Amino acid sequence: MQTDDSTTPWWQAAVDRCLMPPEPRVRSAVQAGERLCLCDNRLRASDLPVIWEALASQAQATNVTPRLKDLAFRIDDEAVANATGEILQKTSMTVESLHLLVINVDAARAIAGRTSELSSLTTLSISGDPQQAGVKAIMRQLPRGVRELVMNLGDDADGVAYVVGDLFPESLRKLSIVQSDLTDFGAKAIASALSGRIAELKYLEMHDNWIRDNGVADLARALPSSIQHLGLAANQISREGARALLAELERLPDLYYLSLAENPIGIPEDVLNCITDPQTLQGLCVRRD
Repeated sequence: MQTDDSTTPWWQAAVDRCLMPPEPRVRSAVQAGERLCLCDNRLRASDLPVIWEALASQAQATNVTPRLKDLAFRIDDEAVANATGEILQKTSMTVESLHLLVINVDAARAIAGRTSELSSLTTLSISGDPQQAGVKAIMRQLPRGVRELVMNLGDDADGVAYVVGDLFPESLRKLSIVQSDLTDFGAKAIASALSGRIAELKYLEMHDNWIRDNGVADLARALPSSIQHLGLAANQISREGARALLAELERLPDLYYLSLAENPIGIPEDVLNCITDPQTLQGLCVRRD
């Protein structure tokens, strides 16, 4: 598909990366699933029908349901949020992973109502600065099949964690809250949400926050026995927090990856004695095979 450079819409490159070149690849790309990222601040509601036509025309011609593994949108306003949801519903687009860069509360509320019926959705990622009310609106409308939640909560991380923790779906298997300014207060809220309710969680990643010893101790006590991956790199955990965490290892038989890199821990002897192979702690990243 050749277009004049002077009239090429800004989003065309993203669509081309998803489906082209070459032309014969279009059909297989739609069938196999690709990633489409439309996070430019120029995205407007009027763009979306044209974008979807570019994606879906080949699939419609061959009776194939359009399918994308990853769809990323910047949601600046209600109009974009509503248009996104309408297109998803009208075209029966199957989306497995939805990434929302949500800029304000009204947009978050609007997109929440439009994504609640995406039965194929298994992964939801929220970033931007949607504030407590925005994230809460989205979490209340999560489809039942969501198993992975990725959140970058911004400056109000503790407040958001406090109000949405109880809304985590029981089906959750992977939870990432990273680069979010989360402190012990937020970690305690997450621990409370996990305790006894998210029984099958396997993956918890919380790197680049401000969690200290009390917070990591709360998390350690709340971890389900199913946990396999625990990432706590680049926080503010000292040796006391490390001891509290390592004391829980005996009841976590499936844990094979534990990262405490870039924390002010040091390598005290009693911590080393908790690890089968002390040499693995040289990078403060523990693997149990």
